[in-house]
Amino acid sequence: MRKVSEKEVAALYQFTRAHYVEYYDVQTELVDHLANGIEAQWTENPEIPFEKALQKEFKKFGVFGFSEVMGKRQRAMEKKYWKFIWKESKSIIREPKMALPIIFLFGGSYFLLTFQEGIYGLMALVVLLFVFSIIYMTKKSAALKRKKKSGVKIYLLETIILHSGGFFTFMWLPFHILNISEASGNFYVNLLMAFLIVIIALTSYICFNRLPKKKDEILKKVHPEMKFS
Repeated sequence: MRKVSEKEVAALYQFTRAHYVEYYDVQTELVDHLANGIEAQWTENPEIPFEKALQKEFKKFGVFGFSEVMGKRQRAMEKKYWKFIWKESKSIIREPKMALPIIFLFGGSYFLLTFQEGIYGLMALVVLLFVFSIIYMTKKSAALKRKKKSGVKIYLLETIILHSGGFFTFMWLPFHILNISEASGNFYVNLLMAFLIVIIALTSYICFNRLPKKKDEILKKVHPEMKFS
C-alpha cells in the first residue's frame, strides 16, 4: 500500500501551520490524522495525487477547517498535560531531598509569624515573589513569541506550564496580602499561614524551575509515538 513519504509529511506540517495551527504537538496529531486519511484513499486508488487527496481530506473538517477540531484536540491535550503536571508535582514533593527544605521553610515561616517584624518581612518576601512571577511570565511570554516568529517548534505544553505558574501565584498571593497581618498571636492562623507560604514556595519552584526542565519527559509520556526536539 502506498504510504505518505517524509517529504509529504513535511508538506502536511506546513499545511497545518498555514491554517493557523501554531503548536507542534497539536500539528503532529492533525498531521497523523491527515496522513491516515490520505493513505486510506490510496488503499482504494493509489493513483490519486497527494495534493488532491489532501484537499479531499481537509474538506472533511468542514467550513471552519481545523478550527473546531483543533479546539477539541487542544482541550483534550490540555487535560492530559494538567494531569501529568499534577502527577509530576506530587512526585517532586515526595522526593526525600525536598523534606528538609519543606520543614525548614514551614518552621521558619511559623517562627517569623509570631513576631510583628517577622510578619512584615514575610509580607515583603510574598510581594517580591509576586513581582518575580510577573517578570518571569512576561519574559517567558516574550521568548515564546520570538520563537514563533523564528519558526522554532512551539509546544502547547510550554504555554500550559507557563500559565500554571501564573495560576498558582495569583491564586494564593492576594490571600496572603490581605490576611498575613492578622496572623500574629493566633496559633492556628499562624500554622495555616505557614502552610500556605510553603505551598506558594513549592508551586513556584515546581512551575518555574522543575516543570520546564521536564518538558521533554512529559511530552514523551503523553505522546510516546512522537519524536520531540
